[in-house]
Amino acid sequence: MAQEAIVRELLHWIETNLSKPLSIDDIANRAGYSKWHLQRMFKDITGHAMGAYLRARRLTRSAHDLRSTNRSILDIALHYCFDSQQTFTRAFKTQFDRTPAQYRRLDEWDCSGMQPPLLRLYKQELPEPTFVQLPDIPLRGSTVSYSISYRRDGTLKPRSVLQHWQKFRNLFTADKPVPPRFFALLSGETKKTNEDEQQLYYTCAVDSEYTPEEGKLSEYHIPAGEYARFTYVGTFRGLTEFIVHVYCDVMPLHKLTRRASPDIEIFPTSPERPMEFGIIQCDYYIPIRRPEESALAE
Repeated sequence: MAQEAIVRELLHWIETNLSKPLSIDDIANRAGYSKWHLQRMFKDITGHAMGAYLRARRLTRSAHDLRSTNRSILDIALHYCFDSQQTFTRAFKTQFDRTPAQYRRLDEWDCSGMQPPLLRLYKQELPEPTFVQLPDIPLRGSTVSYSISYRRDGTLKPRSVLQHWQKFRNLFTADKPVPPRFFALLSGETKKTNEDEQQLYYTCAVDSEYTPEEGKLSEYHIPAGEYARFTYVGTFRGLTEFIVHVYCDVMPLHKLTRRASPDIEIFPTSPERPMEFGIIQCDYYIPIRRPEESALAE
């Protein structure tokens, strides 16, 4: 148990220092063990070679940056301590079977090459996906957009999203039927004006037949296809952290590919218990291809 505690502490330290020039010697000095003994202990407990794990985590972080920012490939390479763009490109292609430039341009996001952080896998149970086929669902709703930097803002939803939900829910007053479910559609794009930011779009919606007369709502739809469904019960703030956990840990473990379509949140409700932002229940849907389907698509 003492050795497991040491490894957990090292995993946390590694995770918070991925953009710093760590070496195996640095990690061994931190732990107070010889390099040989520490590497053997790390491998016995985690099943991973320490140096390979460190590199895989840096490359995984860089893959997220390629998809969520406009930072140059050279900047990303240097940020994660690769000595040149060429060295980074070779290592990236070995792990992801694509160059960084090819990976960034993909319409779909193949998560199969990512290395989840082992620290999170130790600390909590992983949510299990249920694979479902959704039909095309017509909706009516309204959208709010906002900018976010994952480096600066972390996983927080801005106040504007909560205010948008409150305004949307107020369209359904006591004399109107309460929809059996509320929807949110989530999509985004990198901003050309700021290399570290994304422009996100958050749409609150209901099934078309529940559109309130006074609501000036636009038409949307959920595209038919296969989705991975994850069920969440907790606070609204915690939902975003749950989604990050799914993307960083669960999608790679199941080697899933995210299709180019919005993510979906579905909040069940009832006339007796309208949707609230204390403790919520949410089914989160990610449009996916499973490994065998992704291989056929290529």
